[in-house]
Amino acid sequence: MPKMPEEMTWDQLVGEYNDLKLGHGGLRTKDIQYKHALEDEIHFRETKGYVEMTPQEIEDEMIETKQINERYLNKGGK
Repeated sequence: MPKMPEEMTWDQLVGEYNDLKLGHGGLRTKDIQYKHALEDEIHFRETKGYVEMTPQEIEDEMIETKQINERYLNKGGK
């Protein structure tokens, strides 16, 4: 199973998104939903200036600035 977009580095996000844009073999509903999630995360990082940050740095920044109250990376013992 692929990583969740918020767990990806910028290069991984853009790479996954570009692969889906090519649409080799067609896109299923799940692929389209995943593509939209990637687009949302790309937009979020561009808007907030998080492009050069790792997922952990983004989470740490959001905790420090009280944008979120609890951690979301590596939930469930992954």
